[in-house]
Amino acid sequence: LAPFLSSPIHDPSSYKEKRHGSLARLSFFLEFQRATSKSMSHEKQIIILDGGLGHELKQRGVSDGTFLAGLLANETQPALVEAIHRDYREIGCDVITTNNFVAVPQRMIETGLATDLDSANKRTRELIAAAVRCARAAGTYGTKIAGTIPPLTECYVASAVPEKTEELI
Repeated sequence: LAPFLSSPIHDPSSYKEKRHGSLARLSFFLEFQRATSKSMSHEKQIIILDGGLGHELKQRGVSDGTFLAGLLANETQPALVEAIHRDYREIGCDVITTNNFVAVPQRMIETGLATDLDSANKRTRELIAAAVRCARAAGTYGTKIAGTIPPLTECYVASAVPEKTEELI
């Protein structure tokens, strides 16, 4: 481990020149993982997922202060979303995830993208379909695509989730 970390070839700061944010950190981690996993048995090898697409989109200037702009980028800037998927694939990720983390009906209503549950469900499906198209358009070349299942209310605080969650589905 020490020789790997002290090698200028594996200096994490060198990745910052070519990549930003989570891509830089993941590039460094993947180099480390490749260098240390050669002795691992096949059953113990690590499967690497991509980093947060919404965060990477923010790093590249797509933001409205929330993650909604990143979700809408599947429709408004698909080439950028596809490029990020390709970047993750090219640095060695085994799995890329669809860019639909905030695609939930409640969010569609809260942001004015829908006015009722039916239109919210329809808009959510459209945005998820756009996210899948972007992931597929990036080309997999052996990389798997995983769908993202977001929390029902884009929240990690249990008390903020409505009691009647079936209305949100």
